[in-house]
Formats: sequence, C-alpha cells, structure tokens
Amino acid sequence: MLTIQRGRTMRDGALVRIAAKLYKRRSGAWPTSVEVLVPGLLPMVPRDPWEGAALRLRVIAGALTLYSVGGDKEDDGGAVAAGRGDAETSTAADFSKAGSPVSVPSDWVLWRVPQGDGR
Repeated sequence: MLTIQRGRTMRDGALVRIAAKLYKRRSGAWPTSVEVLVPGLLPMVPRDPWEGAALRLRVIAGALTLYSVGGDKEDDGGAVAAGRGDAETSTAADFSKAGSPVSVPSDWVLWRVPQGDGR
C-alpha cells in the first residue's frame, strides 16, 4: 500500500523528470539542480520528504540521477544500498504508518539516466 508521502514524492519525481527532459532539449545539457527548473518548467521546487530541502539532481560524466537523501538523511550522491532505496523497489515498509519516511540506509533514487542515454 502506498503512503500519501511516497505518492507525493513519486509524483514530484515524475514532474522533475519531464522538466529535466524539456530543459535538456532546450539547452543541450541536463540541469545541474532542481532549482534551475523553477519557474520556467516547474511551479515550485519539489521537497525531499526526509529533510525538507530540494530533491537532488546529480550529473556526472553525462549521467543524471534524481534522488532524495533517504531515511538516514545523509547525501550519498545518489548511491543505493543493495535492494533498497530505489523508487521502483521501495515499498510502503520504507515509510512509517503515519506516512512519514523512516530510516533507509541509502539515498532514495527516483530516476537514473545512464551516461550516453539522453532520453
């Protein structure tokens, strides 16, 4: 079962993905942060459910990762612990019964574009 918070974060991640793709089409490069997408492509900066700061974008050698710091509130640069932290594999167990995120020992990756895959 999805929690409200997880659903909001997944929705925000989808909006950032669309905005990042539009940004890349217009500029030829991935955005360096979520903030550069506001206000032109997003109405507001989507917030990380664990710490309240902006969701993170990281570009290294042309590969883009969109992520939250995760339950440990440590920025691991988009690293995911084995079998955890990925938006596709996270479950409602990664969130408390009240809908707030609980500690997950890695970042929560919402989207990853491999190097050379400009889609």
